[in-house]
Amino acid sequence: MKKIITLILILLSVVLLNAQAPETADNILKQAFVKAKAENKKVFVKFSASCCVWCKKMDKSIEDSICKKQFEDNFIFVSLIIDEKTDKKHLENKGADSIIIKYIGERNMGIPYWFILNGNGELLENSFYTNENSKNANKKSMIGCPAKELEVNAFIEILKRTTAIDAINLEKIRVRFRKNEYIPKKI
Repeated sequence: MKKIITLILILLSVVLLNAQAPETADNILKQAFVKAKAENKKVFVKFSASCCVWCKKMDKSIEDSICKKQFEDNFIFVSLIIDEKTDKKHLENKGADSIIIKYIGERNMGIPYWFILNGNGELLENSFYTNENSKNANKKSMIGCPAKELEVNAFIEILKRTTAIDAINLEKIRVRFRKNEYIPKKI
């Protein structure tokens, strides 16, 4: 009898865990593509984790009243959860790592990582930029959550290429994202 009860409890646990499992990355993207086509928008895919401070800063910047309308008018946002700590692995979207590899060919970057797709799922831009100030000018740097001047400027250039946001609002976005830069206080 104990074995039957144990088996029932195990099966019930599996069913409950699966019922609460986050949607797969593929399903989320498929829905985003349908909506993007219908609304004539791009899909902004951001990879993040619940413990990522920079992911939260990026979300806060995009949701800021200064930026929100511009982003909502141009993008369908998709947030895919990856890189969670062991006790929060259940929050991850299955297949999110594979999405990065599909579009970029590798998975060796931190988060937040993001890219912009059109409604057909074609990659338009990603969060890498060429940092001319780098010792290796051919090396790509990751923007992540834009904060430093070069990152924000690269982000603005990407927005210019992928959206119809006007110069005045791009400048507002630039100023808002520059507030993300950490500048240590001098003692």
